[in-house]
Amino acid sequence: MAVTDTEHLTFEHGALTFSAQAMGDGPIVLCLHGFPDNAGSFRHQLPALAEVGYRAISLTLRGYEPGSVPGDGDYTMETIAIDILAVIDSLNAGPVHLIGQTGVLPWPTLQPLPHRIAFGVSRSWRCPTQAGLPATV
Repeated sequence: MAVTDTEHLTFEHGALTFSAQAMGDGPIVLCLHGFPDNAGSFRHQLPALAEVGYRAISLTLRGYEPGSVPGDGDYTMETIAIDILAVIDSLNAGPVHLIGQTGVLPWPTLQPLPHRIAFGVSRSWRCPTQAGLPATV
């Protein structure tokens, strides 16, 4: 398998199932989308990270696919953080690097965990309609 071939992964946490796309080998970079994006939002970053020696994983978060819709409707930041930590623990690879969308991810909950998270980076961009583009872009 080439470093930039996409691998499809599945993670389970409780009754929920989360899919992910992965590329590369090396230290893990876990890419976390926000609303209204999805794991495909990192389609350009995954090969770039893989090419420089990382294992890049773009996780589909709670509620974005049928297997990850909670029966109790719990979408709190704390619960999303618990999902993310369960995925990190299942990787069994030591601390991971996080890339996540600003304003959507539970950074305060995830920050004080150096044994699970090596560092985190936020990214942000404007809504397409704010940039003068149609909402369907």
